[in-house]
Amino acid sequence: MCSPPVYVYEWHLHLRHDIASALDRPVPPTDDNRMAAVVEWLLAGVEQMNKDEMRWLDAGVSLKLLGNGGGVWRIDPAGKGRLRVTEGEGPGTVAKIVAQAEEFPVWSTTRRPWRESDVTVTGDTEVGTRFLDALNIV
Repeated sequence: MCSPPVYVYEWHLHLRHDIASALDRPVPPTDDNRMAAVVEWLLAGVEQMNKDEMRWLDAGVSLKLLGNGGGVWRIDPAGKGRLRVTEGEGPGTVAKIVAQAEEFPVWSTTRRPWRESDVTVTGDTEVGTRFLDALNIV
């Protein structure tokens, strides 16, 4: 059985970023509750997807999402390409990624390149950009 965040994610993502644009319609509004569920589901995907693409990661990265559904998370290698996402930044992250929460579903699923979104990478920018380039939540 699927958890409720997956349903919110599916409706939110496809309605806002696939169907509305295909029909040349304005994007429906969102809110904090919806975005929090979408971000929760995407972060679960970060932990499980892209195993081969993330095997190189050997240090923590922080992700700060601004606006509705935003927050700060730490993403660490968990072995064999898997990642562990925990709430809060914590010490020792080598790269810091800051972005708008409402854009996260679009670039994390590669519907739009992250470089075309409001995303900032500081700290070890090589690690941060390599992480973003490898990320593809499907």
